[in-house]
Amino acid sequence: MKRGQKIELYSPLIEHYIKISKGFAKIEISYIFSKEIQRAHDISAKASQSAYTKALNRFLNGSYNIALDPNGKELDSFEFSTLFKG
Repeated sequence: MKRGQKIELYSPLIEHYIKISKGFAKIEISYIFSKEIQRAHDISAKASQSAYTKALNRFLNGSYNIALDPNGKELDSFEFSTLFKG
């Protein structure tokens, strides 16, 4: 499955969460995967981490940022909220 197809697959779910979150937060979707990240994957895990850090740095401007991955661990609302305690 190509990147564009994967994004289209998740579009209805993304739109749903944006709609139900409107009253609580401003949601902005940013796709950070790039050719540099792709090349880093072929080099090493450390190179990949560095490439992702570089790509994410432009979004870390003092606001609250959450990065989600469709292949990440699935949590219910309560479990997700516990990540923000403390």
